[in-house]
Amino acid sequence: MQGMEASQGVQSEDRTTILEEQIRTLQTENSTLKSKSRELEKKLEQNNGRPLTPKLGNSESLKNFREDEQIQELKSQLKSKQDELNRVQESLKIRTSMALIL
Repeated sequence: MQGMEASQGVQSEDRTTILEEQIRTLQTENSTLKSKSRELEKKLEQNNGRPLTPKLGNSESLKNFREDEQIQELKSQLKSKQDELNRVQESLKIRTSMALIL
């Protein structure tokens, strides 16, 4: 019986380690997405602050549109990663509390 409990404890520790690694990875991805989003927003603000020349008007507008789309996509990815991070953290919290009970 003790061997089984020890085995479960080791498995629980392994899962906890895996979840902690997932959290670190998600936090890194989260930071990267936030940084990219900020960079694109700054770039877009700079472009929108300049008058568009007639020759470049269409290409600049298209560029701004694409940057807006990229920002929206990054925000969507960021929200998805934040949701995933929250789920993993909640799972880790539950598993840790279960391991403490055992």
